[in-house]
Amino acid sequence: WRKPLLNFLTTADDRTGALEVAGTIADEGFSVTAGSEITGGDCLVVDLRTRHASAAAAAQCVRNVHQTTAHARCHKIDSVLRGNWPHEVKALV
Repeated sequence: WRKPLLNFLTTADDRTGALEVAGTIADEGFSVTAGSEITGGDCLVVDLRTRHASAAAAAQCVRNVHQTTAHARCHKIDSVLRGNWPHEVKALV
């Protein structure tokens, strides 16, 4: 069994961030799947629910999710820099 190749994999630390980025991507004409399962489409947006997690747990969650094969990956950072974004970005890089 082989997972499909995504064009974009995007993560966010909370639901509002995930929905915001999913809407922006959809506005550009891409098909977006929100959730944790790849069901087809151009982009998967995942709410990691790490806003209030420990820094180590947040980083590990990013590493786990971003093992999925994708042409491009990104992580939505909160606009007022709440959460564990420094640890999440470091884990992504």
